[in-house]
Amino acid sequence: ADGNRLYSGDAAGQIFVWDTATGTVVGHVPGHATQVTDLAAAPRGPLFAGCGGDRVVRISNGETRVSVADAAGAEDY
Repeated sequence: ADGNRLYSGDAAGQIFVWDTATGTVVGHVPGHATQVTDLAAAPRGPLFAGCGGDRVVRISNGETRVSVADAAGAEDY
């Protein structure tokens, strides 16, 4: 990540994009059908991954706030 954005998820499945300079929410991206359980930002660039109780891993762009790829059916481990 570039240090300008922070991502958080909630129990309703929403993913929020925060501006670290102002501490405000600047938008949200498509979330999950159930709670967001994990989020991970790419080391460089705007992409991040989120997963939820719906067993979907979603790759999103934090700048455009658009989901770019989904992988469904993750198994418990």
